[in-house]
Amino acid sequence: MATTLGFTQARSKNLDSLLARQVESTVVRITGELEFGPTAGTNVKLGPSALENVTTGTNDTALGFASSQSLTTGSRNATVGSESGQTSATGADNVLIGYRAGQSMDTTQATAVGVRAGRVSSVCLTGVGYEVLRDNAGGTNNVAVGNQAMLVNTNGSECVAVGDGTLRSQTTGVGNVVVGFQSADGVTDGDGNTVVGSQALRFVDGGNDNLALGSLAGPTLVSGDDNILIGSQADVDAAARSGCVVIGRSAATAAALGNDQLVLLTGAGSLRTNFSTSATASAGAVVPVNVSLYLEVQVNGVSRKLALYDP
Repeated sequence: MATTLGFTQARSKNLDSLLARQVESTVVRITGELEFGPTAGTNVKLGPSALENVTTGTNDTALGFASSQSLTTGSRNATVGSESGQTSATGADNVLIGYRAGQSMDTTQATAVGVRAGRVSSVCLTGVGYEVLRDNAGGTNNVAVGNQAMLVNTNGSECVAVGDGTLRSQTTGVGNVVVGFQSADGVTDGDGNTVVGSQALRFVDGGNDNLALGSLAGPTLVSGDDNILIGSQADVDAAARSGCVVIGRSAATAAALGNDQLVLLTGAGSLRTNFSTSATASAGAVVPVNVSLYLEVQVNGVSRKLALYDP
C-alpha cells in the first residue's frame, strides 16, 4: 500500500518518522510536490508540474517548479531549478541546473549550469555561469565558462570561452578560443582567433586568425587578419592592420610600414621591419636592377631600407 499525503499535512508531521514506517509498497508521495519509489518508475520529481507529462522516459530527475514539464520520452536527464528544461520533450542525457537553465532546450548531452544558462539551445553545449550561452540556438560544440560568456551566441560553433564576459557579443563566429576576463567581448563573427589575457582583443570584430597573448593585447585591432600579438598591450597602429608580428610590452606597429610588419621591443629599444614587393630608394641611391624586395628596418624610430637581391 502506498502512502499519500497532502503537502500541508506532510509539513505537520515528522518526515523521518514517516519514512521509517513499514509500508507495503515503500512509496512516499507528497501530493503535487514529491514522488519517488516503485510506482514512479525510475524517475524522481519534486515541484509542481515537474515531469508531469513523462510517458516512457526513464531515469529522469526533475527538481523545481515546471522542471522538465514537457518531457515525454527523454531519458537520463537531471534538471534542477524552476522551469529548467521546461519545454524539452525528447531530450536525453542533459544536466541543467539553475533558474530557466535550458528552458527551451530539446537536445542531447548538454550541460548548462547557471541562471538562464543555455536557455534556448537546440544543440549540444557545455556552459557554466550566469546567462552563459543564453541565446545559443544553433551553435554546436561550444564550451563556455563564466558569467555571460557567449551570451548572445546564436549560430557560432566550436568555440571555447573561459572568463566573465568572454565572447559576449559573438553571434556567428567559428573556432574562436578565448580565455580571460572580457577578452574578445566585441567579436560578432570573427573566426579562428586565439586570445589569452584579460581584455585582450576586446574590440576585434570581423578579424580572423589572430593570436593575442597578454593583458590588454590588441586594443586597436578590429578587422585585421593573421596578426600575432604577444605581450601586455602589444598592439597594431590601425584597426585593419594584417599579417603583423608584434612582440613586447606595449610594442606596436608603425603606420609608415603598413601590413606584414615584424616588431620587437626590448629594454634596449625597438626594431621594426617590413617586406615590400616594390623596390624604392631615397634620392641619389643606386638600386640594382635585379632587386625584387627590400627590407625596411626602423630602429628606435629611424627608418633604413636594405636592398635584397633576387638570385
